[in-house]
Amino acid sequence: ADPFHVVRDANKRLDDERKVAEEVYFALNNTRRRIPKRCLMMGKEKLRGRKKQKVEEILSQHEDIRVFYHFKEKVRSLYKAKNYQEAQKILESILEEMKTYKMWPALRKWQISLEKWKEEILNHFISKSSNGKVEGRNVVVKLLKRVSFGMRDTELYAKKIMLGLVPMKFSPQVLT
Repeated sequence: ADPFHVVRDANKRLDDERKVAEEVYFALNNTRRRIPKRCLMMGKEKLRGRKKQKVEEILSQHEDIRVFYHFKEKVRSLYKAKNYQEAQKILESILEEMKTYKMWPALRKWQISLEKWKEEILNHFISKSSNGKVEGRNVVVKLLKRVSFGMRDTELYAKKIMLGLVPMKFSPQVLT
């Protein structure tokens, strides 16, 4: 439950609601209307000019997307807290506000998920740990696996992966 994964989950839930809004529009009007994804996934503070206008337009037209966007930004603000107690207050306020939307099953599901992971989310403010390095290594291994498609020599394949995981500052010594 590090910041990356919690915010990614918030973005995914917002995107799911965006897709539902597109489907509802199609069902009611029998025409497709695409709601842009990228500008909704950006942080509010990074929006400028045309993208900011587009987000404001989308949020004014779709109440469901506005609510999910609001909570996504609240979850993002959670990780700007300075300490455990401040983060705990922010998370509690998010959960309490989510409870007021009882008629929305998707939001209720998100609330239950945040409640279930509450302790793990707040533990980030104690240890400041992240699994970013492990995720990065997994990406490297998957990339090398894809590039090495069809390689029959398993020993050479293992060496290739090991070499891919060696930090760049040690690479010249490994290669010689």
